[in-house]
This record gives sequence, structure tokens and C-alpha cells, in this order.
Amino acid sequence: MWRSSLLSFIVLLIVYAAGCHPAIHLMKEESGKDHTPTQDPNGYAWRGYRERVGDEWHELPNEDTKCLREYSTSNSKGKWSQDRRISILTDHLTAKVGETIKIFHVFEDRSIGQELYIMGPKLVYGVWTDGKCTSAVPEGLAEYPFTLIYDGRTLPSPGWDYNFAFTTVSFNAIGKHEVVWKIGDLESNQLSISIVE
Repeated sequence: MWRSSLLSFIVLLIVYAAGCHPAIHLMKEESGKDHTPTQDPNGYAWRGYRERVGDEWHELPNEDTKCLREYSTSNSKGKWSQDRRISILTDHLTAKVGETIKIFHVFEDRSIGQELYIMGPKLVYGVWTDGKCTSAVPEGLAEYPFTLIYDGRTLPSPGWDYNFAFTTVSFNAIGKHEVVWKIGDLESNQLSISIVE
């Protein structure tokens, strides 16, 4: 058993070194930039959201992260499981055929004193689209923070972690399409996306 686990760990390290890995590219703190979080009335701290393009970080504009910034008041969230839940959000529940839709991912823990791994963006696995898994969960990554290697800041729970790489979906058929995130014993809310001409 331990040999199998050791082999899996070695394989993941090799994949990580090759640059195509289930670990994370950590968002680095940049000197001269204000990273002081803003707090919404419900206590959810917003630290901004950046994506990595090559070796550079790019802040997503507010219009691209509206659903994340309004998460605390959203009625569409995953169900609690042992004080934890995962949720998915998008600002585009209606889209055209072939249009790319960004899906954002949130982990939340309402217990006290657990670690929240707030840096990233961390890669996402376990996305299901129209009943089919489009990103299988690698062995050993079914527990939060859903990554093998993490060397960034942590904060104590209760709180939320939205620093996951957004995933994208697009559909070629008109009608309703379903997206859900399942990982370990957690399952998110279901997004129902309408595709029009």
C-alpha cells in the first residue's frame, strides 16, 4: 500500500516539475501593490482575483468577477457537509452557441480554526457538464485544498477561499445545459445555463 502511495507521489512530483501539474502556481505578492482585503457586510473578505498568463499576473476586471464579489448574498450555493461546502458561480447563465463561459469555484468552511489556503489560483478538478466528468480528480487530491503542493499564506476558518483557477465551458447545442463540481464528499450547486442562437 505504502509503495503505491509513494509511487503516486513520485509521479506527481515528476509531472509538477514538467510544468503540467495538479499543484499550483502561487500568486506572488507584488511590492507597491495594496492587497488589503475589503470586507463586505457579511464578513467575506475580497482580495481581488488574478489569473496567470505565462509568467505574468493579470487582474481580472470587476465586470468579470461580479458573481464572486456578490457571493455572500447569492442564493445559489452548495450544500453544507460537515461545515464545509463548495459552490460554483457565473455571470452568464444565458449565452450564445459556442460562447465561452467562465465558471468560478468557491470553498467555504464555517468551522473554527481550520486552515484556509487562500492563495492560488489552484487548479480545479471534478467538473461535470451535462452528466459527464470533464476533469477527473487525480488520486490524492480529493481533500481541500485539492492540490498536492502549497507554499502560500493560510488563514483560519471560518471563511472562504475563492482562489481557484476559473474553468470554462461552451456549448454547441441550443437549450439547457448543467454544470456541477464534485470532489471528495462535496458537491456544489448546479448551474443551469441556457444556450440560445
